[in-house]
Amino acid sequence: MKKHFYIIAAGTIIFLYLFFVKGYVVEDTLRGIGPVQVGDMISLPTVLTDIEGKTVRLGDKVLFIFFEPDCPLCTNEISYWIRVYERFDDTIDIVGLSRKKARDIEPYIRMHQIPYPVVSDIRGRLIRSFGIPGVPYNVITDNGEVVVAPNFPEIRPRIREVYGYLESIDE
Repeated sequence: MKKHFYIIAAGTIIFLYLFFVKGYVVEDTLRGIGPVQVGDMISLPTVLTDIEGKTVRLGDKVLFIFFEPDCPLCTNEISYWIRVYERFDDTIDIVGLSRKKARDIEPYIRMHQIPYPVVSDIRGRLIRSFGIPGVPYNVITDNGEVVVAPNFPEIRPRIREVYGYLESIDE
């Protein structure tokens, strides 16, 4: 009887650790919900607060850049997203999202001179709504419809396909 108790207790502790501390999307995995796909409709907030406490109002077209400061692949993509932001921030809203605390993200933003707003999603609510399996991951929405949802570098041709005006970014 004691053996069963210890097994159940250990399983519960592991589950709680993964769910609350690591933020794994256990409930989505159990329901079989994966990452958003092109054509999916998702409910998005119209206003977010970035790590500096500024209000970020989201328009119809939004590029969400999911990243973590300790992710080398995410760091490799930054220069591309900065060029996208510099050329087209009046056409498409760009928001970086990380699960880290603001104090852990701020040095990274300064070091890489990231100009677009970055939101700390510590509890992972927004990240979970996209079903993001890991980082880096990028999603473009248009009026709540997912129009581009592949990973980088596969996102470049899809961006060009959906928003032809972004094709000059690679030059």
